[in-house]
Amino acid sequence: MPVIRAEQWRLLYAPEVTYGSPPAAASYTGFFGVVQDATLPDVQTDFQSFYGLGTNSVRNWYVAYRGKQAMSGSISNFLMLNGSFLYLPFGGTSAAPSEANELSSFSLHAQYMYSDGSAGALIRRFHGGKVNRMTISASEGGFLTGSIDEMLFSSYSHNASGASGVPHYVADLTTGIPVATATYSCEQPWLFSGGTLSLWGTPFARVRNFRISVNNACQPKYYITSGYAHAQLPYEIREGKRDYSMTCTVDIEDSSIYAELLNQGGGATGDMTGFVVRIAFTRTLTSTPDVITITSPAGGTVACGGDAQGCFIKQAPHNISTGENLVSVPMTIMMRSVGITLTS
Repeated sequence: MPVIRAEQWRLLYAPEVTYGSPPAAASYTGFFGVVQDATLPDVQTDFQSFYGLGTNSVRNWYVAYRGKQAMSGSISNFLMLNGSFLYLPFGGTSAAPSEANELSSFSLHAQYMYSDGSAGALIRRFHGGKVNRMTISASEGGFLTGSIDEMLFSSYSHNASGASGVPHYVADLTTGIPVATATYSCEQPWLFSGGTLSLWGTPFARVRNFRISVNNACQPKYYITSGYAHAQLPYEIREGKRDYSMTCTVDIEDSSIYAELLNQGGGATGDMTGFVVRIAFTRTLTSTPDVITITSPAGGTVACGGDAQGCFIKQAPHNISTGENLVSVPMTIMMRSVGITLTS
């Protein structure tokens, strides 16, 4: 008898032309990378319980009603095979991610497969999706990895026949879906050793790890409206104030990091300009290398004043430990904006 095996599943995404509108089945060709674990954004219902007067409930709640529903999920620590998905947490397009006030929405296709290879065990599609929080990281000896720490959705569809009476039921969700494995058969992840990191224009050769996080502060919005078919679900997902943060660990060679910590972002004249962070990862699959470059601030230049400053070191403790051969300094860096360049 066929069973549902954990490794036999598909996870694909497709951009939405109109927010919340399900894309055509053939559009589900996007993938995040080599994914091993995902928390899918299955619906969560906020049941409201009430303790009514004059009841015989013996201190228990008397009656419960269905409240609003929310949908959030995550995809943890996947190996990045390309950077085409980076426009989802930042904005722009798959070929040229760039900061935008409004993020692009997408739909997610999650499909379990039977162990005999047949499809349709359980299929879910989640619509109106936006990436709320994401992290890009790498550490010595490993690969460049990504993590969708939180993604929010506003509607869904499914093929669970036992819930066919639910408005979101669609009997056949398999037709036209591409085979997921066909899109990443030859690509090699970026190795940590293929990266470079420079602070205030100075390359650091002994970077042990780094982590860059973006938080879009997205919120599900529930409005009073008669024109929305799914009253329990969010009407839309709206972006809030964007926030970036970076941590990295460097084996130091001199006092330059400590000096920058004390300068508090001050330039040669004492102006509070901050500095530029630039991280680049290169891999060579053909004669033309693939490069992901992350720059903060986005324009790569800094000045004093509003909308012009760069990065600032918030913490950089220079500790002493006999457990390490070299002196390592963990840094926490505040970033104003981020630019991403993909070249191949």
